[in-house]
This record gives sequence, structure tokens and C-alpha cells, in this order.
Amino acid sequence: FYNSMLYRSYIGYGPKDLNQTDDTSIPGLSGSLQQQHPMQAWNMSHFKLVYVTAYYNPYPSDQVRSHPEAWRAVSYEDAARYQQEIKAGNMTGVVDMTPGSGLRQGVVFVKYYDGALINGTVLMDTGEPVPGVRVTLLDEYGIPHASTVSDAEGHYSLVSVAGNVTLVASVGTPNPLTMIGSALATARVNVSEEQAMRAREDMNNDGVLDYNINQNLRIHSGGLSGTVFWDIDGDSSRSAPDQSIGAGHLLLSYSNGTFEKTVNISTDGIFVATHLIPGNYKATLVMNGTSVQSPTKVVVKQGETSSVSIAVPSGHVDVLARGADGQNMSAPISLVDLATGNIVGETTTDSNGSGVIEPLLPGEYELSSYSPEYAFAPAAVSVKAGQHSSQNITIYRAVNISGSVTLNSESLDDLTVFFNCRNMTYSDSVTVRDGHYSISLPQGYLFDVYSLFMDNGRHYVYAGSVSTDSSKEMDIALEPAYHLYGVAHPPTSSTLGLRDGTIHFFSGSMDVRAVTSVG
Repeated sequence: FYNSMLYRSYIGYGPKDLNQTDDTSIPGLSGSLQQQHPMQAWNMSHFKLVYVTAYYNPYPSDQVRSHPEAWRAVSYEDAARYQQEIKAGNMTGVVDMTPGSGLRQGVVFVKYYDGALINGTVLMDTGEPVPGVRVTLLDEYGIPHASTVSDAEGHYSLVSVAGNVTLVASVGTPNPLTMIGSALATARVNVSEEQAMRAREDMNNDGVLDYNINQNLRIHSGGLSGTVFWDIDGDSSRSAPDQSIGAGHLLLSYSNGTFEKTVNISTDGIFVATHLIPGNYKATLVMNGTSVQSPTKVVVKQGETSSVSIAVPSGHVDVLARGADGQNMSAPISLVDLATGNIVGETTTDSNGSGVIEPLLPGEYELSSYSPEYAFAPAAVSVKAGQHSSQNITIYRAVNISGSVTLNSESLDDLTVFFNCRNMTYSDSVTVRDGHYSISLPQGYLFDVYSLFMDNGRHYVYAGSVSTDSSKEMDIALEPAYHLYGVAHPPTSSTLGLRDGTIHFFSGSMDVRAVTSVG
């Protein structure tokens, strides 16, 4: 019933069009929509209301009941004009334009049109096309007949009925009745009867038939300025412990995801963004290839430059340092970004062994010592925005082991030397630079040393050991490597493979280990 031509022409919309669960209401007549005006030919591209009955009584309101015979039918346009004249004091009488007055005993005319073709581009005031903007066409009664969304190039196209129609560009969730969201721009277009019936006329001799109408919509933009800061205490407002973000970019994304703009953040945390579509935005810090979304609500107002402080949730690493004897210890600690290899933060733990490194971007990091006096096994830590990550570490007094790395007396570069402690669970590594390495290791332990290098498809290896009783030089000379392979069996079977076992190969002080998979 609600989708029938009769209903759409005579009433227009129904409860389901307004996302209402009541499926029996009729605008102007019954149910929850009784007090709402019908919109004849609502959302119909080829039909338009051209007449609906209203009523006029020439007597003043206090005399109307005494003169019921004076009521007469008038067009809706005349009724609207009479209403304005009465309010201005230029005319006496009463106009009945209530929602149901013309439906119960009046007449309704709607007219068919082939439809003029209105197309154009939604533009910023800079001339930049804007995608994802809703364009709605309304007639003189405010009844919407068509709605579309601008494409990736900002272009839109609509079919129009005759009359002085209005185009409204809007964003956000549209009102289900008006099909308009938050309005950004409007334009009036006078569509003649001939254009609406697609008469094959070219009155201005431009080579384009007149029913093809071009109308651009230009949006008056807004702007933002302010600061971007690390929200250290997590309260989303600027306060004492917070810090300005002195680098990176700010990505401003429109709420419907169709428009975004990236601006630079200055060294003192200040940003300026111009020529933005009015509305709601999400703000995201982009730094070193990592993105962090801000919880700050960002609103751009048309024709204004709004000031805003944008909070970015910081990551934190809480460290508890203990010595080899288990006692809390004060020591210098650094945090290395595993993606770049750069040190991004440092702290010195207090007498209770506690320290914190902040602010931090989300990512994967490694704690290490930046003092040659101390050593501890590098500890991996994962950091998330707005969260604290904790890591306990054991710190040792350190000695320095350094030396050259060669193959056939030629210096090598950019390979890794691994150190694995035999006496405890501790391992570390160092990258060879310019044929030389240097590493701090816990004092008083025995370490296996291993390095592998490949040149022209041939493998070379070093496998040895070093005692860290004191700082010392240990040169590493790689030799040709050979693959040793086979199958390991448990004592109880000569056919089954030994899974997840460890095989040690000893040569003097050297211990090379292999781990079995399925034997």
C-alpha cells in the first residue's frame, strides 16, 4: 500500500521511510504521523505536486464559527500568500493549511515530467572537487525529489521536475524525510516546463539541448589551528605532565571518510589547516610511519578558523631493574626502536629500581644499556597507545669485548656476532661496522661466540668462546663452513626421529648446538 502509485502521489512518504516501527500511520490522517504534513510525490524524480486544496475564511478568527458557509477552497499557493498577508495585517481571515485539511475533502494533482538533467561538481572555495557530498533536489514546497552523492571527482547528476528547485549539498547522516544532512551549500535553479519535458530546444545556440543544465555547488570552507601534544596522564586535556609533539604530521579525516588532509606539525607542536569542509573530523598523528588516532573531537565551522588542542595518547614503558643479587638497582637504560635501530628514549632507574620511558609511539622496542659499566640481556617490549608496558630486567656489572672481524685477512662489514652465555640464560649480539665490533657483557661468565657470513654462495663461520673475567680484545677470523646433517634417534628406537632435542658439538672450549625438528 505504501509503495503504490496512489499512496506515493496522494500522501508521499510512509512510516518505514522514516525508520519508524509503526507501519500503520499516515501523514495528516492517522497514527504517530497524523500531525505531519504529507509530501505528495516525495522522492519521485518524475512527478511533482502542482495543486493541493487548502481553505480560506474571510472572517476574523473570533467570527469564523459564526460563518461556516464562508469557507472556500483555494490553492495551496494562494493559502500561503493569504497567510503572509494576514500576519502582516494587510488582510483579514483564517487559512486552514493543517496536515489533513486538503486530504479529507480536497483534491491533489501531481504532474509527470520526463525530467531535466542537472549535473555539476561540488567544489571547495579553492576550486578543489569534493567527493562524498550528498546533493538533494527539492521543489518549491520543500519536497525532496532526488538525492545522490558526489563521486571521486566531485561530480553529481540528478533528474529534475519543473519549477524553482533548490539544490542542497550536505554531509553527515541525512534526515530521512528531507534527505539532507548538515547543509554546506545551496543553489536555486529555475527549470522551465519545456526543460522538464526535455523539449529538443537550444535557445542559446550553445550546441547543448536546454534540458541539460549545469550547476556547480561551491562550499565555503573552514579551518583549524592549535597544538598537538602527548597526553601523558591520559585525561585528554592539556595539563602539567603533557608534552608538545615537535615533529610529524597531522592527518585530518572527514567523518564520512571521503575527505582528508595532512598538515605539518612544527617543532613547537603547532599546526594550521585551511580549506576544510565544515563538519566533524578524526585527527591522527603520523610519525615515523606509525599512526595514532586522537580521541579529541574536532569540529570545523564554516567560515571560521577554530582553535583546538589535539591530545595524542602516549605509550609508556615501566622498568624495574634488579642486580644479579636480586636487589633493586639504579642504572641507566635506553629503549631502541626495532624498526629503525634508533634509541628513542632513556631513563635512569631510581633507588627502588623503578623508571619510566615516555612518551612513545606504538611499536616494538628493546631495552638495553647505554652505559659501558652495565649489561643486561636485551628485553623486547611491545608498546600500545595510551597503555603502560612493564618489563623487569636483571643488570650486571659489565666488561667490554671488542676486536676485528676478517675473512682471509680482509675486513668484513654488516654481519652479526652472537654471544650466548653457558652459565645462565643470557644472549646478546652486535653488528660489525667497518670490520670492528664492541659489546658490553656481564662480568665473570663464559660465552659462546658465533658468526656466519655468505659470499658468492659459499658459507663462512666463526665459532669460539670468550671468558668475561675482564675487558679484552678478541679478533674473529671466519673460516669456510660445512653442513653437518643427519637423523637423531631416541635410545628406544632406531626408526623414530627425536623431536625438539638439542645436540652439542664440542671442540676444545667451543660448543656448537643444533636443535632437531622431527629428528
